[in-house]
Amino acid sequence: MCQVANWFVLIFLAVASVIDWRKREIPMSLLFIMSAGITIFAIYCKDITIWYRLAGGALGMMLFVVSTVTKEAIGYGDSWLILLLGVQLGILRVLQLLFAASLMAVIFAVFYLWVRKWNRKATLPFVPFLTIAYLGVMFG
Repeated sequence: MCQVANWFVLIFLAVASVIDWRKREIPMSLLFIMSAGITIFAIYCKDITIWYRLAGGALGMMLFVVSTVTKEAIGYGDSWLILLLGVQLGILRVLQLLFAASLMAVIFAVFYLWVRKWNRKATLPFVPFLTIAYLGVMFG
């Protein structure tokens, strides 16, 4: 059952990545479906304790606060996804995921600043990096 949950999350992250790359937003309907699925899987998958799941979700809640304070420098959709991933993966693996995704995003941004002459106001969708990092955390 837990492997099904991993594939469910991966598919939704892939869809969200494409949408985020094109529109720079994640549809609420997609977030609601993913929330329902992760909630159901979290009830049935006992591979992670409830405390690790709650701590992972709390990390996402903290990012909502950061989103509000920074006027969405980190988007609300990204925060919501990280909350869901925290519930799915638990605190330790979601921290690994965030580190890997952030590192990839920084490398990509530096490359594009150098090659494409981006300015500092350019935005970068974060969900594609979360998706790649999810592959590494789950299947690596």
